[in-house]
Amino acid sequence: MKAYLSELLTGSLTRMGKDIDALSHEALDASPGGKARAGYDYLHEVAVVNHRIAARMKGEEPGEWPFGESWAVAPAEMRNKDAMKTSLEASVQAVIDAIGDNPERMITTPEGDRPAYGMAVFAAIHMNYHDGQLNLVQGLHGDPEMNWM
Repeated sequence: MKAYLSELLTGSLTRMGKDIDALSHEALDASPGGKARAGYDYLHEVAVVNHRIAARMKGEEPGEWPFGESWAVAPAEMRNKDAMKTSLEASVQAVIDAIGDNPERMITTPEGDRPAYGMAVFAAIHMNYHDGQLNLVQGLHGDPEMNWM
């Protein structure tokens, strides 16, 4: 099961990375319509959430949500494609490492106990959700391709 979960997570990361590569820095840094979050913002959220999932899976308390009542906003040093991709890669590796030898063990969360494998699957789903947002940004900037095919 760990091999499957690792493949699921790295597949999501690979697709996301290809979509990041297909976008310009300007497109990732822009707020569609002037109100929506920029791509860098929700990509940063993915990395933060992955690290929080990994912490819980290791039995650690990840602390308060670092963005309070607000949406995640990428700091200046993360508003860079290479830095963002490195951050995402590290966060996915953290989740893979935290799966451990017993993916069926139960992890205590504020929402109740969850199996470790379920938390890893959620990390992949969350990445895919935000990768869909990248696809929308691509379309808004004139790119109709599925860049990860």
